[in-house]
Amino acid sequence: MTTQIYGEKRKDDKANLWSALKEHPIVIVLGFCAATAGAMAAIYEKVVIPYQVKVLEVQVADLKQQLALLPVTEKTVAEKEAAIAKLREEVVALRQRTVELSKENVFSTDDPYPKAFRRVRLGDLFSKVEQTYPGQVTKDDPDDTYASIKVEDFFFRIVTFYYDETVKPHRVTLILFHVKEDVPLKDLLKARGAASLNQSLEENVRANVGTLKTQLTERYGAGAVGKRETVWKVKGLIITLQDKGLFSIDKR
Repeated sequence: MTTQIYGEKRKDDKANLWSALKEHPIVIVLGFCAATAGAMAAIYEKVVIPYQVKVLEVQVADLKQQLALLPVTEKTVAEKEAAIAKLREEVVALRQRTVELSKENVFSTDDPYPKAFRRVRLGDLFSKVEQTYPGQVTKDDPDDTYASIKVEDFFFRIVTFYYDETVKPHRVTLILFHVKEDVPLKDLLKARGAASLNQSLEENVRANVGTLKTQLTERYGAGAVGKRETVWKVKGLIITLQDKGLFSIDKR
């Protein structure tokens, strides 16, 4: 009897909720903005998607409550758990899309170099690296054929510039960007230890690699998908994004 009353109350609550949603200011604003595509896109990214996430989270909580009140049978439990799992997948997908949309695209249709790293390009004199980043350059190569800089960037932590030592004057032939981990290295070491560090690092850059891939695809199309990398040809350059967290620009 308690279950039936509770079920009827939940139905009434849901009816009242959706009735209120129809009169919600957000929905009214969306109606007024229907004639303006740009405004609609902005509202969709900043308001609608986060709102959808909240609605789905409420539905997940509601299903959990229903599951607790239902008679315990394998069929009912399996059905509700499947429904909860599906809703959770939708929540994760929407959250990831929110992250992707909230980050400004770091690439331009007419320039495949990341926006924050356009001062040194392929073909520039290698000495320009020192001139552009004074006091920031590290040279760990005994043959002195590359130099790296540590950067403060949302996506990248290190940028490495290479040159061909057989060609003079030395010019930049490859630029390699190391994608930033989602979790700081020191925290990763504490959590998993040094033994599994390589695998942990690769797993830890996946979100940023995924967002970069989305942005590159939006700018330049799907690219050529390989086993562990995706390659784009843009403006005479070869753009490569590796799953393990390396992004490179060269002219192979």
